[in-house]
Amino acid sequence: MNSTQLSKIAAAIVMSLLALIVIGKLTSFVYAPQTPDKPGFAVAVEEAHDTVAVEQAPQVDLAALMAVADVAKGQTVAKKCIACHTFEKGGKDKAGPNLYNVLNRELASNDGYKYSKAFVAKNAEGTKWGYEELFEFFKKPSAYIKGTAMGFGGIKKETQRADLIAYLRSLSENPAELPMAQ
Repeated sequence: MNSTQLSKIAAAIVMSLLALIVIGKLTSFVYAPQTPDKPGFAVAVEEAHDTVAVEQAPQVDLAALMAVADVAKGQTVAKKCIACHTFEKGGKDKAGPNLYNVLNRELASNDGYKYSKAFVAKNAEGTKWGYEELFEFFKKPSAYIKGTAMGFGGIKKETQRADLIAYLRSLSENPAELPMAQ
C-alpha cells in the first residue's frame, strides 16, 4: 500500500467520525429532551363527592384469640425474646427486664432495671401491661412506645402474639383473668 491510499483511508475515517458528531448534534437539537419542573408523574384522581367512610383495619377480638391461645406455642414464640429477657421468678435482668408476672404490672416497674425515657414517660401515664397493651406492643414495640431502646421488630401474626401473651399469663402464681368478649 502506498502513502496515498493510507491518506485516503485515514481521511475517510476522520470524515465518518466528523459526520457522526454533526448528525448527533443536529438530532439532539431537533429532538431536545424536556425536563419537568418536578420529577415524577402527575396522577389525576377524582375526588368522591359523596361522604364515604374511611375503611379502618378490622378490629381484633382479643377475647376470642386469648380463649384459643396456646401456652406451649407461646413458649416457642418467647424464644425470640430470650436473648434480652428472662422469664423465671426472681430471674436476673438482661438487656431487658425480667418478664415473670408481667401481665397487669405497671410499665417500667421492675425494681433495679434502668428503663428508657420513653418507658418512664409511659409509666407516668399510669399504663399497665394489660392484654390489649401487650398485644399492641408485641405488634411493633417502636410504634407503641415511641423512642424505646428496644430493637425488636415485632410479631405480625395475631395468633402468635396471643400465644405469647398466654405464655406470659402462665408465668404467675395468680394468673390474670382472661378478657371477656365485648
